[in-house]
Amino acid sequence: MVYAGRTFDLISLGEYPSCLRRYAQSCRRWRAEQPRDRGGTRMRTFVFTRSRLTGLSSPQSRLNTVSMPQAVVLGGLVTDLLTYAPRFPVAGETLVAHGFQIGFGGKGANTAYMCVQLGLETALLAKLGDDQFGENYLRYLKTAGMDTSHVTVQKNCKTSASVITVTDSGENTIVYYPGAADELVEEDVDRAEHLFRGAKVFASVFETKLCNVKRGVEIAKRNGLITYVNAAPIVPDPFPVEMLPQIDYLCLNEVEGSALVCKLKGIPTESLEEQEIVDYLLQHGGNTIILTRGAKGAAFATGYSPLSRKLIGPKSQWPEKPLSRTVSVPKTHWPEKMKAQRCFYAEMCI
Repeated sequence: MVYAGRTFDLISLGEYPSCLRRYAQSCRRWRAEQPRDRGGTRMRTFVFTRSRLTGLSSPQSRLNTVSMPQAVVLGGLVTDLLTYAPRFPVAGETLVAHGFQIGFGGKGANTAYMCVQLGLETALLAKLGDDQFGENYLRYLKTAGMDTSHVTVQKNCKTSASVITVTDSGENTIVYYPGAADELVEEDVDRAEHLFRGAKVFASVFETKLCNVKRGVEIAKRNGLITYVNAAPIVPDPFPVEMLPQIDYLCLNEVEGSALVCKLKGIPTESLEEQEIVDYLLQHGGNTIILTRGAKGAAFATGYSPLSRKLIGPKSQWPEKPLSRTVSVPKTHWPEKMKAQRCFYAEMCI
């Protein structure tokens, strides 16, 4: 039996949550009654979703019976062309690589994939080109179990692609071609508003135009969703500061944070300190800022109280008593003292 992305053994009921044991017993009886093929194998797989119980041909077929997603993701679908070389070539040099790989990338698609892995029914809002890359990508999304009803194919357009070179030392260079991602418009987001009704989380990245991100965030808040925005890649469009209070979780790295803050200040881009980035964003309406640090992990800060504005990361000083592993979102109506106490390990929640 498949539930929330996990496969449970119908024989061993002890591993079930108590609320599912009666369903599991029903499943076991149901499976015993199912016809078998000549080899003795049952002809169908039983799949349990939050919406209903049904017999389906595979776990990926669940989306055919689910009317409302729990997560809506707006972003780019990027085909990654990766070459692995001992070093970067100099200008005019042809360098022999020792590895090559084609992958299904894009921050939006990666976010949607992780939502599916966490057991959320996930709908993706994006565009593909009418080429071989687009056909392959759409097939992959359906196999991964995502709702692709609003993944449209743009005629006479190429699928977004990235050419990536990775050296033996772990450094990389990326050349990104937006392609079909730039063809997504606000009307496409408006047409998908029904996906937001009943959903819990909205996630977006800067792989699409900022006007689309803003429209998606507005629709999400209107429908009571938690909003998450990854401010990558860096884009030339001006960032609407009025959108900050509507973003529950803003995720960026130091380079992206410096570019965003300098753009909001109206000054040339320069390198800023992590705490300076966080302070500015929180002062201008930010709620929770997540700062990724590459190999050093990640850190976060919130605007719920003066104590929580300090950037907290894996290397920070933690209380001697272990904190709960349960991740919870602070409520704005809680007393300030309670807000300040609701800190938790960054490495457990990011």
